[in-house]
Amino acid sequence: PSTAKGACKACQLPITGKSLSSSDGRLTGHYHKACFVCTTCRAPFATASFYVLRDAPYCARDYHRLNGSCCGGCGGGIEGQCLETARGGGMGGRKFHPGCLVCSDCRGPVSEGYFEIAGRVYCERDAMRRAQMKARGRGGRGRGGPGGMLGVGGGMGRMERRTTRLMMI
Repeated sequence: PSTAKGACKACQLPITGKSLSSSDGRLTGHYHKACFVCTTCRAPFATASFYVLRDAPYCARDYHRLNGSCCGGCGGGIEGQCLETARGGGMGGRKFHPGCLVCSDCRGPVSEGYFEIAGRVYCERDAMRRAQMKARGRGGRGRGGPGGMLGVGGGMGRMERRTTRLMMI
């Protein structure tokens, strides 16, 4: 006969036989195999990898969403270096993988700083080009896709210089 190993941390029922626990000590308690799932989405872990937040197991997607470490560009989880936009404006305080903060027109990376117009990111060259087009009264469509000039309806919006800071998550 198997001896009880205490209650499952997820379902609170007694564990007899095999159980799962964190070998590195990041997560306390023991779990039935079927109960060891992401705390948010309830999906089982495909591999032995999982994330821990507030002593509970999570899949990568839910962990990064709850931890505030999703990229503002691709939506993926950020681990390691990231760019954080300065507070204020539509883009303020968002985090990006270094290659995911890109100009809305040329799609080139903007890591040292950028211009924000109507909540969108532009490199200096494209922000100045848009400002010149507006000054000449050209409106028109930019290369940025649907909507053309920012602030649909003719208004470009205010152009503001913004900064980023490189940090680690």
